Amino acid sequence: MQHSTVISRTLSAVCKRSASAHRLSTQTQMRLMTSTKPTSSSSQNWKNSGTPEIVIGTTILALLGVDYFLQKQQDTSRHEIMFALQTTIQQDEAKTKEEQERRHEQENVDLQQQEGLFDCTVRRIPKY
Repeated sequence: MQHSTVISRTLSAVCKRSASAHRLSTQTQMRLMTSTKPTSSSSQNWKNSGTPEIVIGTTILALLGVDYFLQKQQDTSRHEIMFALQTTIQQDEAKTKEEQERRHEQENVDLQQQEGLFDCTVRRIPKY
């Protein structure tokens, strides 16, 4: 009988060891699964670390920088156009003034060259 009790004890010990080994492998699997959870929680942790605010702030600053650059470029082109228009207007005014002076001089020369139709003298200034 001793022999059968020894065998039964050995069998029960082997079963316990295999069950504990199975429990260990299950525990190891659980640890692996829980170790992957922190990575998923660390992927969720970026929301709490201020990353969205940094991204939004950086985007806003970039948009403001681009807007400032475009406004400066538009102001520069506007000033160049205004300068070109002013120059053109001044040149046109100078040409018009020269033409008017030439006409006036030509009219004066024409009046001086014309002979009067009648020779008359004014004897009395009329009163109205």
